[in-house]
Amino acid sequence: MRSATWDAMADKTGLVTERSAAIYHQLNTGGIGLIVTGFAYVSSPLGQAGAGQYGIYNDKMIPVGNQ
Repeated sequence: MRSATWDAMADKTGLVTERSAAIYHQLNTGGIGLIVTGFAYVSSPLGQAGAGQYGIYNDKMIPVGNQ
């Protein structure tokens, strides 16, 4: 298990970046069975507590396809 960790790798709008996706891919292939992500802001861009924080305040932020 990997507990919630602050990685500060989201872009300025809160989107996942290639760099952050690579970390989760590495964890996935490295034998981690459960990944608890760090905190995210969900209600609006104003909820961002700090640079690099992930956001999911808009359905357009949900990737479609590469699942």
